[in-house]
Amino acid sequence: MIEPRRFSPQFSLSANLDLYSTSSSALCRGSAAPVADARDKPEHDERGMADFISSLSRGDFRSVFMGGAAMPVDGAMLRHAKRILVIGCPGGGKSVLARALSTSLDLPYISMDRDFYWLPGWRKRDRSDIDRLILEVVAQERWIMDGTGLGSFRLRLPRADLVIWLRLPRMACLLGAISRAIRYFGRSRPEMPEGCPERLTSDMVGYIWNFERRAAPKIEAALHEFGLANSTVIIRSRKAASRFTAPGA
Repeated sequence: MIEPRRFSPQFSLSANLDLYSTSSSALCRGSAAPVADARDKPEHDERGMADFISSLSRGDFRSVFMGGAAMPVDGAMLRHAKRILVIGCPGGGKSVLARALSTSLDLPYISMDRDFYWLPGWRKRDRSDIDRLILEVVAQERWIMDGTGLGSFRLRLPRADLVIWLRLPRMACLLGAISRAIRYFGRSRPEMPEGCPERLTSDMVGYIWNFERRAAPKIEAALHEFGLANSTVIIRSRKAASRFTAPGA
């Protein structure tokens, strides 16, 4: 059985775009630092994501300034992370961000949907096969993995160095899912197997609608259980994602 990992303080990050300080309540509880929380006004900004990709490509690893408040980013979190999980509600931009980081950080990109869950024709693999494939991948030394998959956290979180949680508002995720369904209508997107044309079902809409109430508390509990609460960056808008950078060595 894989044992939960504990991480050294070098991976700890205290950052909030609204307030340049650590959480006193978190410190009173003995936590080294609160979960990093990259916050901004919610908006559906595809140009922002393009700017983010560009900044990573050119190695623009500086601290970020927004609204006069400094965001001190611990570059070690990205520079030293060899195994990154990108999680969050469907439609929040996980795949776009994970593929961008895969290129910029030279990490193999893994899609939970494409590589573990689905076969052509929207046929789902057996649970035993899914778990076997996940264990084979997480045993590798370097990867960035796109997908929430609460049921497999016990296999993936113990191996992760860093978690990036795209925690966008409900409506932003719904708009993202609708936009994606229109863009890839009748065909498979890059992070899906061939033969799985894009679809937006009522079940998916319901999952997105209830994600924050039903799934988010389970994610928070798992991050604490596996010692990753201080190695998690929470991004709450596409604009904040576009400005999420890390200082270089």
